[in-house]
Amino acid sequence: MMAKKEPCSILVKEIQNISEKYFNNKINDSGLTMSQARALSILLKCLEKRLTLKQLEKELDLAQSVMLELLDVWKESNILKALKIHTSCI
Repeated sequence: MMAKKEPCSILVKEIQNISEKYFNNKINDSGLTMSQARALSILLKCLEKRLTLKQLEKELDLAQSVMLELLDVWKESNILKALKIHTSCI
């Protein structure tokens, strides 16, 4: 019996969804999601460049409203403070 063929893009998306769910479960204690961890990783790399908020939005491929919401979440959870990132830097 032959397996049903599915486009690769669907399989890749399924793998990504499973990976993201696994990662989110593993880092649940930190209060971060996979998307937030990715954004934070990019933010840390960009700090030396002293990007504007608009430039950071472009780097993260996020809308301004999403970026501002993300920064608020990080401020409330003291992630930025723990990493010694001043909000004036971003």
